[in-house]
Amino acid sequence: MSRAETLSQHWIMLLALTVAAALAATVVPAPWLTPAVAALTVIKGRTVIDSFMGLRGASPLLRHSVSAWLAGVVALGVVIRLT
Repeated sequence: MSRAETLSQHWIMLLALTVAAALAATVVPAPWLTPAVAALTVIKGRTVIDSFMGLRGASPLLRHSVSAWLAGVVALGVVIRLT
């Protein structure tokens, strides 16, 4: 599979996850909704970091730093949502 095909598949997955998150926002608030949206955000973030930012082959320090940033942003969003 070519790089362009792989990126196209990742792009389609990101669009599907965005639609899923938007549909989840229309549901009556439920206890599972915030963790579900947070999980979708992490999946989308990791896909962007690995595929579109090209960090899959980067040094471990850089990958872990960006992953920690993503985890921090998602955690902050969850805390803000739950307070």
